[in-house]
Amino acid sequence: MLDLFAYAAFAATGLLFAYIYLNPYAKRYPNEPEIVPGALPLIGHIHKLAVNPTAFFIENFKRYGADQPYTILVGSAKFTFLPQSMVLEAYRNPEEAFSFAAAMNRIMSIDRIMGGPGALDLHYIEIITKFVVPSSIREWIPKILKEINEALDELAIDTPDAPADAKLTTTWKKLCRPLIARISATIFYGPEIGSNKEFLKLMCDFTEESVAVSFALNAVPDALVPSFIKYCTNLSKRYRTVHDTFAPIFAARRAKMDDHGNWIGPGPRPNDLLQGFIEARNEETGKWPLWENSEIEVMIRGSSMASVHTTSLYFTFMLHHIADDAGVYATLERERGEGPMTAQVLETMDHFNSILRESLRYHFEEFSFGLTHRAMQDIHFSNGVVLPEGRYITARGRRIMRETMTAEGQSGESFDPWRWSREKRVSATSAGKSFLPFGISKHICPGRFFATTEIQLAVGEIVRRFKVSTAEGSQTRESMPFGIGVQPDETPIVLSRK
Repeated sequence: MLDLFAYAAFAATGLLFAYIYLNPYAKRYPNEPEIVPGALPLIGHIHKLAVNPTAFFIENFKRYGADQPYTILVGSAKFTFLPQSMVLEAYRNPEEAFSFAAAMNRIMSIDRIMGGPGALDLHYIEIITKFVVPSSIREWIPKILKEINEALDELAIDTPDAPADAKLTTTWKKLCRPLIARISATIFYGPEIGSNKEFLKLMCDFTEESVAVSFALNAVPDALVPSFIKYCTNLSKRYRTVHDTFAPIFAARRAKMDDHGNWIGPGPRPNDLLQGFIEARNEETGKWPLWENSEIEVMIRGSSMASVHTTSLYFTFMLHHIADDAGVYATLERERGEGPMTAQVLETMDHFNSILRESLRYHFEEFSFGLTHRAMQDIHFSNGVVLPEGRYITARGRRIMRETMTAEGQSGESFDPWRWSREKRVSATSAGKSFLPFGISKHICPGRFFATTEIQLAVGEIVRRFKVSTAEGSQTRESMPFGIGVQPDETPIVLSRK
């Protein structure tokens, strides 16, 4: 939990919303999208918000058609949500005009206040892209399956000494997130991190608290940011623990490298993402190291956020839909079978691919952090809309993907698990202007192949080993439509011995 003072600081910023919104001196541009005050709608709908916040926000956003841009005020910043007709035109702008890196700066102020470098060198994305190529992922499948099955063994549901009626009621926080953290930590940082249960728990807690603080931070005026972060002592502890955990690993690995960054041993070179960060050098000058340890810690935190939080969300969504429908469970159980899992088998599992892609489509956020850029100059669109320098811009992800289906004669507002298996097979990782969970254009998620493989392997082993259902009388609810602030439904999932 964040400290009470931090919550109070966040709540106090609500008093500034009206001033920001009503400020007569604010510069306005011609043909600017309608501005929706971030806090004012809450005043008239406080009861709806308290009873069902998800329904409130979904209803609020539905006021705007998928082809209509709108702008909301979040603290002192303005975020414009683009419709599908403007998405490609926007994201074709060069980084100098339409910057993803600049959009990161406000979030990275957390890191500055916590004592880190407060910057994220996007060159690290190139290293991730080279590391998580499909050919490497296929080689990791046995290792991923080992981690999954060892974690499932620890549940003691289908072990030889477990009772015939053994079952476990679990949730995102108890099962899905820790399992993804274990897989990601082992593959990215090595087995010594993957087997460190204390650090894995910290990894999960860090991502949750970072999400809460990052989302709240966007609503806190710049002048209050230091005070807000100062009192987030739990998050500060996570930062220190990341440093303390990796400091001896950095020292041990660098001691086995020569002055030019080449591995000399003793022992084999670690084949993980962490080693890629340590070995990185300036491509123009050849200087090594490219990053200090503190800078690599920023990348570890960023990679943890993307690999643990986001992946575990969609893993949970997919598992909930399986638990809700016995027919869906039976179809996936038959498709998985009892045989050994290989890359070739995984590629033939059309129903697994379809329900995962549909989970990504149906539960994607309205406000996606991964699609957020900042205008570095005034941007003029062909339809006459002008977005000024400094404006944060993102795509209307959820509405675009739902209303695109409706426009094609399908039911975009309903969840159809086999939507993508009835037609020509479309991979869960395929992106485009009407499918945005992994981003678009030059900043498409480099880890999408790894994430979808993790999810399908984990779900495959779960349906192979256990019966999956929801707790009696419960039903999955729709997810909140906000970017990194989205939280999956915590309706319990029941895993039972077959």
